Parts: sequence; C-alpha cells; structure tokens
Amino acid sequence: MKQLPLLLGMFFPCFTILFAQSLQHHTMPDDSTIFHKLTVVDETSWAVDYGYGRIFKSTDEGASWRQQYETEGEFLEAIQFLDKNTGFICGDYGLIMKTVDGGATWSEIGPSYYPRITRSNAMEGDSNAIMRYYYQMHFKDKEHGLVWGFEIKPTMGWKSRNSFFYETQDAGHSWERIEYNRSEFDGVVDSYLANAAWNEASVLGIYRRGAKEHKTGRRSILQRKSGDQDWQAYPLPQLPDDRFMLRTIHYISDHQGYVLGGSLAAESQGYILETLDGGQSWRQTENDLPHIHYSTQKGRQILMTGKSGLLQHWTPKAKADSSFIHRGDASRILIDGKIGRGEWVGASRTIVQEGIDLYALQDEHYLYLSVQYDTSRFSNYYCDLYFDLGNDTLLNLHASQQLGERLLTGDDWTDSEQPFDWGYISNWTANAVSFDRIRKQYLPYRALEFQISKSKLPTSRLAIRLQTRDMNWEHDPVNFPEDGDFKNSSIWKVFYIPKP
Repeated sequence: MKQLPLLLGMFFPCFTILFAQSLQHHTMPDDSTIFHKLTVVDETSWAVDYGYGRIFKSTDEGASWRQQYETEGEFLEAIQFLDKNTGFICGDYGLIMKTVDGGATWSEIGPSYYPRITRSNAMEGDSNAIMRYYYQMHFKDKEHGLVWGFEIKPTMGWKSRNSFFYETQDAGHSWERIEYNRSEFDGVVDSYLANAAWNEASVLGIYRRGAKEHKTGRRSILQRKSGDQDWQAYPLPQLPDDRFMLRTIHYISDHQGYVLGGSLAAESQGYILETLDGGQSWRQTENDLPHIHYSTQKGRQILMTGKSGLLQHWTPKAKADSSFIHRGDASRILIDGKIGRGEWVGASRTIVQEGIDLYALQDEHYLYLSVQYDTSRFSNYYCDLYFDLGNDTLLNLHASQQLGERLLTGDDWTDSEQPFDWGYISNWTANAVSFDRIRKQYLPYRALEFQISKSKLPTSRLAIRLQTRDMNWEHDPVNFPEDGDFKNSSIWKVFYIPKP
C-alpha cells in the first residue's frame, strides 16, 4: 500500500509576491484530511481524500466541505461528475463506483475478478491473490467510459505487474479488457476520445484548449493539434530535484499556461511552471506551496489541493506573450554542428517552421543558440541572427562558410560597402560550414550553433529575428518571425532571460 504523508499543519502559508494577491485559502473538513483529486460541476465541488477512501462535497465553491461517503478503498485516484447527480470514482482495491444522486450513495460497477484483495482482506500468502489499482478514468457520457490501471500479485512483487484498459459502453454493466503494448497507450486513448468534446480540462492525462492538446512528459511538455497523432516535445527548465511529478496543466489564454506538481523529496516542495508563448518554453515560478496533488479549472480560476492541507483558489494574473530561455548545464554543448546525444537537453525549443527548430540555453556567462535542421528537407543552410541591443542599435551575427558580424545604428549597417566584417567575432563563436573542394560538396552538419557572451547582449529582454537559407540560393529564405523586416524589431520574437 502507499504511505500516508506526514501532516505538517492545517494549511501551508503562501506569501510570495507572485501569488499573495491572487490566492484565496480554504480549509479542509478536519485536520486529518488531505484532498487528493477534485471535480467541479457548475457551483458544486466534490473531492476524494488521500488514504481513507472518503468522498466530500462543497456547495460554496470550496469554502466549506462535508463528508458524503466512505468507500472500501483507501487511495481514490479519479473522480468525475457529468452533471449534479451522475458521478464516478476509481482507485485501488479495484474500485469503480457510480452515483446517481449527487454523491449521497454509491454503487460498485467495475469488472469483477477473483481472488480480489480488499481493504478488509489482504489475502496474505495467497499466491493467486490480485491487487488491482485504477489510476485514470473518463466517461464521455453516462454510457461510455474508459479506465486505465494495473494489477499485481503481491507474492510475486512488481515483476508481476500487468497494465490494461477497461472500456464500457453500457454504463458499467459490462466491460471489455484492452491489453496493449507500451507504444500503443496513446492509440487506445486517442481512439476513445475521438468523438469526445471537452475544453479547459484534463482527460486521461490530456489537457485541451481550443485546437491544441497538451500533456506532461518525463523531461518535457508535449503538445499537438487536436486530431493529430504526433506530439511535439518542449523541454522543461532545469528543476532543483531529480525526482518530481508534474500532474496537471491549465491555460488561461492561448499563450499563458501553467503546469502544477511537485518534488518527491521529503520537504514536499510544490512546482508551478509557467509558459507565456503557448507552451514552447517554460520557467519555474517561485512559490511557498507544498506538493500539489491536483487542480481543476473554471475560467481563469484554478482550485488546487495537495499536501500539508493545501486547498487554494488561485487566479493567475494575465501577462503579455513572451518566451523564456532556460538556465542549465551547457557543458555538453560542442559548437560543431553535430548535435550529440543529450547535448541540448533542457534547452528551450521554438519551432521556426516544420523541420527547423531554434534551441536556446543559458548559463552564468553565455547564451547558447542552435538552429537545428531536418537535413532531409533543409540541407546546406546558413543562418543570420539579429538582436536588438537597445539604444537604436541592432546586431547581426552570420554563420556560413565564414563567420562575421555587423551593427546597425540608425539606417545603415556599419559595413555597408561589404556584407560583413568577416572573421570579426568579438565575444561569440559559431561552427562554420566546410566545403570539400575535391568532391565539390558541403560536409554534413545538422545545425548552426552559437555561443554568445551575455555581456554582449541585453540582460533580461532579448528581441531576436533570424533568417536561414540554402547556400546556393535555390529556395526562398526562411524568416522568423515570418513578417517584418531586419531594421525594425517591433515584431521580432521576444525572449525573457530569467535570472538565477
């Protein structure tokens, strides 16, 4: 069984500048309760606790709660209501339960199995005994539901673990067991959700807003257009703990979103990651919260629950569109254009267009940028980077067969008579493209990589534009951002450089 966390207090104080003006604290029903999962329908909220199998209800937006029911389980992992009367829960001991009276009474509807370990009968020593856990659940309507979980035989340990889905199309009267390989998990979920309608909510680990879907990965946040199969991965910033869990995702606008979770270390630090560019780059925000178990959303308001009696309504303040450059360890980066395994781990990723990505990472002294190419579509490309230095001055760094730089002050570049001051690379470097004159071909490379001293650039806000095109000028150049020009930075891509 899972271990209950130590209850450190009735609530966890939150006084950081970021959250103090936007948090509304609520108290738990009693000092032994920790809420694990939540759901909200209209003005009514329901919650399941952590470790006692109890269900609670609130009719005043979470300000006060009363216990409705105690199940035969301990750790309930999902709760969902379709309307004010019809709801479902699932959890350990193989529990799937349903209510049709707003949570006053519950009946078990899950698939039967034997020999089943229960809360009252551990069946110790029985080699055939089955312990089943249900971790994710969603009902599209009152008839159609999908539950994911796994089972083990305790006498054999975790090597006996077997994962599966169960699907019902008749309100739980019958269930179909779906076995799957690890690579097939997304396919089962996608097939089930193909005709499901939901927005600004997490369903089977996927959060949808408008035409985009989002989910958490181990070291990245994944995103795709609704209906697509392939996910784009956007790296996480470097987090202070190696062991952590990211649990829920919320967006309050198309560009501003949050991922909530926490460290798995003993001190129970909560994590809130923020994006201001629609999920392409993230930063860790400062907060005094404990580990956040779960959160649910209503408009811009987010109801959070977690360890140490955490129960807060949080309304994030609206912010302008911007991107973040992650801080991290750049020791693996080699400015050679080869992109070795793990070389750009933790770097912010921006899609220039399909097949061309811009990666950015900073450490104490340098900004690292790489323009990485799908060489089956974009081979032998050079790159120009443009930066707004402030004071009406622009900087252009060029990497092709030669490296060079120039400045724009006023209307003219400093080297107007020739394109660049070739070989002048003050406080920066990049890999140059090599040409084999015998075979008359460019030597292969996957990226153009730049290492730029931060003393050369603005300290907090960086406006960037880039142009990349093939060496022989046989194709149209790729500009990012697509619109605008190279002498006016008003609509260039803006990156925020978080301080340590």
